[in-house]
Amino acid sequence: MVETTLFWGFIQNLVFYVIVVSILHMFDNSYKTTYYICDIGVSLFFVLISAFLEDLSILLFMIVYLIMIRIRLKKNIHNSLMSIDLLFSLIIEIISFLISTYMGRIIFFFIKGIWKADTLENFQNILIPINIVLNIAVFIFLIYIMKFKKNEILNIRERIVDLKLEHNIFGLLLFVFLSFESILLVGDLEYITISIQGTIILSFTLLLILMMWQMLAFIKDYSIKQETHNEIEQNEQLNDYLESVSQQYDSLRDFKHDFKNIMLSMNASNGKDIDQYKEYYNEIINQDEYQSSVDGEIVGNSAKLKNSPLRGLIIQKYLKSKAKGINIDFEISSEIFIREHVLTVVRVVGILLDNAIEASSTTTGNITCAFIDTDGTKEISVENGLINEISLKDIFKNGYSTKGNNRGIGLYNIKKLINKNPSMYFESEIVNKHLIMTLIIDEG
Repeated sequence: MVETTLFWGFIQNLVFYVIVVSILHMFDNSYKTTYYICDIGVSLFFVLISAFLEDLSILLFMIVYLIMIRIRLKKNIHNSLMSIDLLFSLIIEIISFLISTYMGRIIFFFIKGIWKADTLENFQNILIPINIVLNIAVFIFLIYIMKFKKNEILNIRERIVDLKLEHNIFGLLLFVFLSFESILLVGDLEYITISIQGTIILSFTLLLILMMWQMLAFIKDYSIKQETHNEIEQNEQLNDYLESVSQQYDSLRDFKHDFKNIMLSMNASNGKDIDQYKEYYNEIINQDEYQSSVDGEIVGNSAKLKNSPLRGLIIQKYLKSKAKGINIDFEISSEIFIREHVLTVVRVVGILLDNAIEASSTTTGNITCAFIDTDGTKEISVENGLINEISLKDIFKNGYSTKGNNRGIGLYNIKKLINKNPSMYFESEIVNKHLIMTLIIDEG
């Protein structure tokens, strides 16, 4: 009987730790086989430790895993997120474990009519397997919830990073975990019944839910405020773009008017002062500012874009690239009109063109920006050459950049913008050392 109880106790502890690391990987979206092999090995080690340290082994498990996370990720921003995930996974499994234990006792009570803790000690070889099955069932239910709420979980994680709340939330969860651990340790030392332990932990759980609800409400309100501020700032920038474009059109119109007068005066001269006009003509065509600022092709192409903010952005980026000696070819086969989320489209296209211009400053070749409308589905592609190989998986991570720290933010922001708009999709591919990124807007 004792050997059977020890065996099931071993299995129960192993299931506890395996579920914790599984929840951790679900939060982090890391499902590498090597991770699981390592995690099972670590879980077995802590199961053996728990035979001597009991619930104190959970605290040791948390410390060891935090060290492993820091070593593996160093100072990467995901270090803080994985630390939060670890604490949250431990808290969830502690609560799930207690819920399973209570449910097991209730089921056993209906079967055998026994509730007293002293009497139940004689039936651990039956109770523990029931608890294990219930714990796994709760875990499977949790998997379903996490998959159903996947996008919301991702948005919360991104907002935590954007608002720089990692340390605050880590401190909050660490406090809750240490509180739970203290209750378990005192229960082991003072032989407090699981009923009293469960009641205390249930109170802390309700407090935790209330605190997290308030925290999520704060994050949501602050995010809305920040997004509103960003939209106002973007609108101001777009107004600046449009004003710049308006000035360019005025300059072009004035030039055409002056040029027409010059042609009329040359015609009226009947061949007189030809040398003077030749000198004036050569002076005009040799002006770099004239060559770079007035380009009939970009003006004609941009006219096919029927959204003023998008048209203004295209001309502004064209002038920016020309100033840097970089050529952009705009291919706009037909009229393009974006019905909804124009600001988001402008932000995404602006980031793509800025990245392409920056990348092309160290490469040779043109940038190509194509606008295509197929039965209401708009596609906007930006293509530029590459010197170094890049990972399409890594470039959308926050902080990733091939040009130093704190510069890999644009594509990460694109990912966030796309996730918020169900009618938008994003594709990226590398063809013949050319990076092609395409924004797809489904308005069909």
